[in-house]
Formats: sequence, C-alpha cells, structure tokens
Amino acid sequence: DKERGFQSSKDDRVLAAMLGATEGGRASALEAYLQQATITPSDILVTHLGKLQTRANGQEKRNEMIYRSLAMAGVAGFLNSEPVESSSSNDFGDERIETLQVLVDILGYDAKIFLYAAQIILDNSYSPSIFYAFERLFPFLLSNKLEVFDSTVEELLHQISMRIMLLSVCMDKEDMERLRSFATGWFDTLVSLGLSIQSAGYHYHGKNGFRGKLETARKSQVESWEQFHGIKHNHTLQAVREAIESGVLPLEARDQGGTMLAHVAAAYDRLDVLEWLVAEKNVDLDSIDGKGRNVLQVAEASKAPNTTLWIKQREARRVISSFLATHFHRHLAAKHKKRMTAATTKLQARYRGRAARKTHRVLLVRLGEAHRFRAIWARS
Repeated sequence: DKERGFQSSKDDRVLAAMLGATEGGRASALEAYLQQATITPSDILVTHLGKLQTRANGQEKRNEMIYRSLAMAGVAGFLNSEPVESSSSNDFGDERIETLQVLVDILGYDAKIFLYAAQIILDNSYSPSIFYAFERLFPFLLSNKLEVFDSTVEELLHQISMRIMLLSVCMDKEDMERLRSFATGWFDTLVSLGLSIQSAGYHYHGKNGFRGKLETARKSQVESWEQFHGIKHNHTLQAVREAIESGVLPLEARDQGGTMLAHVAAAYDRLDVLEWLVAEKNVDLDSIDGKGRNVLQVAEASKAPNTTLWIKQREARRVISSFLATHFHRHLAAKHKKRMTAATTKLQARYRGRAARKTHRVLLVRLGEAHRFRAIWARS
C-alpha cells in the first residue's frame, strides 16, 4: 500500500470506514462494509470487559478503546447526537439504534458490550445531555437481553448510578430540576428491574431535593420486598389477593434478585396463589426473572413439588389441546374440501353437458330422427 502512495494499510482504512459509519449512524453503509470486508474487526472492549476500573487502565488505553472500538463508536455517536423533533416515525435515535443492531446481528455483540462503552463515556463526561441520551439508549439494551443480575452488568450499573449522583451534586441550579427528574426516573427503573439500591453506595450526600426522593425510593423498595413475605410465610390467599388488588403489591413488582410474583409463588410451593395469578390475573408462566428463568425453572430449582407438577400438567394439557384443535380443524378443512370438490365436479359435468349439446345440436337432432325412423328403414 505504501508503494501506491498510501500511508496506512488497507485493513486500517477499512476499519476507519467502519468506525466512521458506526459513529455516524449509517447502518446500511456499515452493513455493506461488514459483508464485503476481508477482515473481521476485533473489538478491544470485548477483551477488556472484565477490567471495569477504566481510570486505572491509563489514558493511553482509554484512547485505544475509544478510537478502535466499533461498540464505542456506535454508543458515542448515539450519546453525542442531538434529539431531532419530528412527527414521523423516524424519531431521534432510530437510525443509530439500527447501527447498533447491525453490530448485534452481524458481529454478535451483546448488550453488555454497549453498556460497558456507555459507562466509559459517562465516567468521563460532565454533560447532562449525554446522561439524558443514555436514558433513551437503556431500553434498547434491555430489549437485547441485558442480564441485569450478571455480576459485571450489576457493577457497571452501579458505577453509572454513582456517576449520576456525583453529577447531581455538581450541577448548576438551572439544570438541577431536569437532572433531578432524570435521576429519580433512573433509580425507579433500577427498582422496577429488581436491582437493590440499598447498598451504602446509594446513600446520597448532596443537599438538594434529590436526597429526599432517593431515600423515598429506597424505603419504597424495602416495603415492596416486605409484601412478598405474605407469599413466603404462608399468609392466606385472601390476604395475598387483597395486597395485589389494592395495589400494595403490584403485579409487576419484583423481589430481590428480580423474581416476580409467579416465580415467588412457584418457589415457595404456593399452588393456591399461583393458580389464582394465572386464572384471574392472566400471569404469563413464561415470564423471565432476573436470572433468565421462567416460572417452571424456578419451581424445579426450588424443588417445589406441587407447583412443579401443576405447571407441567398445565403445559401438557395445553399441548394436547393445541394438537387436538389443530387436527380437528384439519379434519373440518378436509371435509369442506371434499364437499367443494364434489360440488365443483357436479357443476362442471352439467356445464360440459350443456356445452356439448349446444355444439352438436344438429347431430343430436339427426340421431333422434334416426331412432324414430329405424323401424321404417328396417322394413324397407
């Protein structure tokens, strides 16, 4: 390449083009580069994912991560972009989200890599707009099966939370209200996912109104966990029903570890509660807890005999019903087809008969006359 006048190798130029397309949010261009490239770019973030203390890696290592990582380029492009006001379906971030999805689909990146990239960027930023953009990015990470109870992910989320609290201390008064609302929403999101905000690191030392809101969220989380005690300690079904229907224990609530109501009922062998949740509240037994397990898997792991047997029998009945329904509809379809074929054949026969008579009318008339005069012709 240098003999041709280039100061860089072809692979470096291809990588630069990929990085540019990724950071610029040009999903179709990135996809074309990845499909036609003769190299498979290795992302340095994948190698260093376990080394979470990015400051200890030194400025040189952080620069290498920033300048040569496709995941970093995609996340940085998203976080540094301005929202676009639009009435169309292509609202802010759609094209950049598509770019990140290309990395997922073609290179197999997972949400953890993007979260790590975001943590590095947020750890070196004092701009509230980047944190607000991260709030829009986070649902995409969850939709790509971010395992929030993975130890690495928990640590990354903890570091991001610490950064948010630090930023709220340093913020000017004019920006404080929006940042306070953002921070409150962030910690509400952690609580809704079942992540604990009870550790000492989540004690806020600032003097603005956010401290009271964080303490309220911490207290609310503890109270929510306590409501699960009714299921765990064999409170009556009526008591559990009243707690759920009054909203004291919401259906979407999560216990420590991200377990939901159906998971807790199954784990503690509360068949009465589980049956009521499924029959009356349409709770999905395929719902996933914080460790990626459905309700049956939780029941089996907890060695709960009654709920395990009930779930298996219910699934077996569902499969049998589906099988019978499918074959019944096939039988009906076959009978309908048979009747339609017979009717069609009959109509076709009548049509062909009429067509034949119309075409050969003269011949038929003479044939009839031949029958009438056959006797006379025989005597002559």
